[in-house]
Amino acid sequence: MVNRKLVYLLSTLLLFVYFYVFISDFSEFKNFLNDRYLRFKNFLFLLNNAESKKRGNLNEEILRELTKSLELVSINYEYGKYEVKLRKVNAIELVNLLRELENYGKVEKLEAIDNSGRGIFDVRLIVSPL
Repeated sequence: MVNRKLVYLLSTLLLFVYFYVFISDFSEFKNFLNDRYLRFKNFLFLLNNAESKKRGNLNEEILRELTKSLELVSINYEYGKYEVKLRKVNAIELVNLLRELENYGKVEKLEAIDNSGRGIFDVRLIVSPL
C-alpha cells in the first residue's frame, strides 16, 4: 500500500518538474521578447538616422528622357498623375526604370503583362510627383 509520505514525495517531485519546465519556457520567452525589443530599437535608430533622399521634379520631359531607350506608347497627365504606357520592355530594363522613377516620384500602380513568356512586358505605370 502507498503511504502518505510517498504520495507527498511524488507530488513534490512532480511539482518541481513542472516548475523547471515552466522556468525554462519562461526563459526562452523572455529571450524572444528581448530579441524583438532589440530589433525594434535598432530599427528606430536606423530610421532616425536615415538620410532623406533628394528628389527631382517629375515632368513629362523627365519621363521621356527616362524612357528614351524603351518603346514608349504614350504619356498622359490626369488628376496630378502621369500614366505611362510602354511596350516590349525587358525585365531588367523595367527594374532599372522603376528605380530611376523613385528618384522623381512615387510609382502608384504598375501593370506588367508578359504574354510571350520570355520576360518581355507591356507595361502601364501610374506615377505621381512628390
